[in-house]
Amino acid sequence: MRNIKGKVRVSNRKEALDDFKQVHKQSSLKEAETVLHTFYDKYDSKYSSMIKNLQKIEEDLLVFYQYPKQIWPSIYSTNMIESMNNMIKRKTKPKSEFPTEESLDNFLGVQAIGYNDRNANRTHKGFGQVTDTLESYFD
Repeated sequence: MRNIKGKVRVSNRKEALDDFKQVHKQSSLKEAETVLHTFYDKYDSKYSSMIKNLQKIEEDLLVFYQYPKQIWPSIYSTNMIESMNNMIKRKTKPKSEFPTEESLDNFLGVQAIGYNDRNANRTHKGFGQVTDTLESYFD
């Protein structure tokens, strides 16, 4: 969404983002592909480089359709990554400089381990319902 937002004119932005959001609202992979190809057709003449980039990553863009519907939002969302990044920014801000790269690596490693420990028992939205299904995918 951010990549599209950055590549589309402000005057077309809301419409383009609303059209692209429809890809995630479909109930099956086939429907999503249809909506995505409609999106391609609609915006290819104005934003051909953006459409080419989307076509290159289309398989990755729609990978969440291979998993149970309950966890789709968690897969296509970047909330967990952004949460980790915000935590790192918050922790590193008071420390304006690190004496060496190794000390920065150590600090980030400790922060990541602490973040994992704090969230280890947390079940992300939808995952509790489909644990057995997911385990069968990865056995």
